[in-house]
Amino acid sequence: MKKFYLLGGMAAATALIAAAATYSTTSNLNDATPQADESAAATVPYYSAAAATSSQIAEGWTVINANGDNKTFEPASEYSSPTGTAMKIGWSAKGVPQDDYLIAPAVHLTAGTEYKVGYTWKTASGKENVTYYMSQSVSPEDIKATQPISDYEEYSNSTYTKNWATFTPSEDGDYHFVVYVHSEGDRYTVYFADLTIVENKFTPASATGLKATPGANRELSCKLEWTLPTTDVFGEALPEDKPVSAVKVYRDGDEIENANLDATATEFTDTEENGLTSGYHVYGVKVVAGGVESALAEVGPTAYVGPIAPFDLPATFAINSADNYDLWTKVNDSKTWTYDSSYGAKYAVANNSAIDNWLITPP
Repeated sequence: MKKFYLLGGMAAATALIAAAATYSTTSNLNDATPQADESAAATVPYYSAAAATSSQIAEGWTVINANGDNKTFEPASEYSSPTGTAMKIGWSAKGVPQDDYLIAPAVHLTAGTEYKVGYTWKTASGKENVTYYMSQSVSPEDIKATQPISDYEEYSNSTYTKNWATFTPSEDGDYHFVVYVHSEGDRYTVYFADLTIVENKFTPASATGLKATPGANRELSCKLEWTLPTTDVFGEALPEDKPVSAVKVYRDGDEIENANLDATATEFTDTEENGLTSGYHVYGVKVVAGGVESALAEVGPTAYVGPIAPFDLPATFAINSADNYDLWTKVNDSKTWTYDSSYGAKYAVANNSAIDNWLITPP
């Protein structure tokens, strides 16, 4: 296999030179055209944070800014949220009502089965109008034509709260959970953290606090840590006859079958012996209690794991995080490249200074 590199060289510069790649998310946050996720529908029990990070919407979630104004849902850091993040829609201009949709990936539901839908959210100081739906369509017109599962008018609660609604579909199908914010103009902020969908029966809560830490110095390993649940999804303590009996670990959607974890495990280190390869990975953990699996708790994509391997084409080399910046090779003269969250890769010199400096992509 031949390796190719893109070289960025400079022979002269003024005060500041920055190499910053385009930032993108899995969803267009300002696209008023409904776009359904074409991947296979998820299954119950289902759990998902709405924001993957403080700057990226979770995979498969979609935002529709129906009135096309400059305010809609966007990811944000939220220390008081159970996920540490949230999708946030900010202050609406006076006289411009909010008209914004946050749409979850499709989840397959069975006709006649009673489900519990749990959603964690809060408002700021203002009184907000928010309606929740379960819809087989992602079109705003179709969504509003369905029966809401919950409707909040002039609602205010500045503490993250997990509310539950009951939903029994009349037909089999793939359903999207929808948050519709339609507050009057000059209102403040709504924050949405996470979603849980389960059958209305005993189901253990998911593991919490899941984090993934790649091995140091490009070691091909990744350490996972989590906290085991002590309650069911509705917040009731696990019965004595239904303790956690097994813990399962997943990488990129597949169970790591030779993890061999016992029921008290709260950490696991993934290695090449388990099939780990260099790259970015999504990890998940399920627990089993009373013979029932919890929803999958997920984290990722991780920072880059292991030695840098050649990327497949087409390749996009973003410099939108310190981890991505570390994948690039820097050749420095008297000055050095640095990472700047506002610019990307930054190289600052005095006016009219000679430069012999290189920034080189991964292979």
